[in-house]
Amino acid sequence: MIRLFSLLFLLVPSISFSQGQTKDYIDWLSLEKAQKYSKKYDKNMLIFFYRSNCEFCEKMKLETLTDKNVINLINNNFFPVMLDGRTKDTLIFNDRVFGNQQPISHGSTFRHDLFFDLVKAVNGQYYWPSTVIISSSYETLISIPGFQPKRNYTKLLKDNK
Repeated sequence: MIRLFSLLFLLVPSISFSQGQTKDYIDWLSLEKAQKYSKKYDKNMLIFFYRSNCEFCEKMKLETLTDKNVINLINNNFFPVMLDGRTKDTLIFNDRVFGNQQPISHGSTFRHDLFFDLVKAVNGQYYWPSTVIISSSYETLISIPGFQPKRNYTKLLKDNK
């Protein structure tokens, strides 16, 4: 009987700890860190481009990117980055400098050059949000346009991890 209690005493914390490894959120990284880790560990990056006041971007953040399966798939297989596709920040990617050519005084309606460089147009159109999967050698593996329900998104990510 004492052995049984001792065994349970040892197993319960380890079971609880292993279940605690799964996170309820995506571990978003800066673009700089994702590039560094991607090279170092030979693992793909996932870049999620959104824009403010975008109905479909918010819908994807609330419905798709909060799904436990999507979260686990992203955290375990990619170095994820979330970027405002209209940011005025200067970004360095693959040793190249990217900016937003629209002056700050004109607001935030123009897409950032990194978005334009990485996201592939579909029939001449760019969609919000957009997800791009980049290899550790900085090659675009896939550009996923627009809102994706969790089921579609999961399949696309599994096919490109």
